[in-house]
Amino acid sequence: MPGNRKQIYLQHKKYNMNILEHIIDFLAPHACIGCGGEGSLMCLPCMSALPHYTSRCYRCTTTVDAYRTCEACRKVSPLTHVWAPTRYTHDAKTLVQFLKFERASAAAITIGDAIAQMVPPDSIQVVTHAPTASLRVRQRGYDQAQLIARQVARRLAVPYAPLLVRQGSQRQLGQSRQVRERQMATAFRTRRAYAIRQADVLLVDDVITTGSTLEAAAAVLCQAGARSVAAAVFAVA
Repeated sequence: MPGNRKQIYLQHKKYNMNILEHIIDFLAPHACIGCGGEGSLMCLPCMSALPHYTSRCYRCTTTVDAYRTCEACRKVSPLTHVWAPTRYTHDAKTLVQFLKFERASAAAITIGDAIAQMVPPDSIQVVTHAPTASLRVRQRGYDQAQLIARQVARRLAVPYAPLLVRQGSQRQLGQSRQVRERQMATAFRTRRAYAIRQADVLLVDDVITTGSTLEAAAAVLCQAGARSVAAAVFAVA
């Protein structure tokens, strides 16, 4: 299929799937993962009941103020902060898995709202996301990190821009930090450089494990001229 026709086909397919999801949501509203109540995948009381993730350095787990990267880890990390409201367990894990594997794109709104509550809005100028591998995007019909980032930007009243492009589709699940770092070394390139220069960027993803993906993305943004790069995720694995 020629390039333009293929792109048009994929756009129509995505549009039609979004309409189908809205119809399904109307006819069969989501039930809360926590309590079973009708209306959303996770109601506000159940979201509030998720275990709070205390302020720690994402790399070494040292207790820090305001989710800053500790002084020692800042020597090797381009990330100034990594905000996260909860851990990747129980209902939080189920919510993310619904978003990633069950086509429950509405979960991105709930997750984005929870993340936005963690981030000081005056600390950032633009929100972007760590792009998911293209194979996963094709399988799901959307990039879950992008959906979450857009919702975070809306809640914070800060511009959203897709500043990164993912290169390759290597699977990271279950890999060690060393393997992940090697895989991520050339995983990203930047776009829209004018929006990066001298900007305080918030990089959004769903879950952080070792931090290698976010570090690689942040390093590329810094090389492109970002003044600072912080990250925000829903859960810490």
